[in-house]
Amino acid sequence: MARPRRSARHIRIGDWELDDANIEEMAAHGLTVEVLNQMLDNQPCFRSNRKGRAATHQIIGADNGGQVWVACILETGPGIWRPITGWVAAEHEIAWWRKSK
Repeated sequence: MARPRRSARHIRIGDWELDDANIEEMAAHGLTVEVLNQMLDNQPCFRSNRKGRAATHQIIGADNGGQVWVACILETGPGIWRPITGWVAAEHEIAWWRKSK
């Protein structure tokens, strides 16, 4: 049974679901748990991910140094989100983030 899609505007992240697999996948793209937490502290924006992907949503936000990142995430329990992968945001992603703030 497919999970219902949640509105990207009503996301609350209480905790991350982390294990070696997703930490290694993120690290391959330069994204760390520390950066994920910094994104949460720095007014991120959320949007639905493209259909058919492992993650249902994207979080886009800046780390404490001002670098903007994209992380693809999936809710695995109430307020618990699993980061699937991430990357340094491209110009079009940064533009969307700035417009959405």
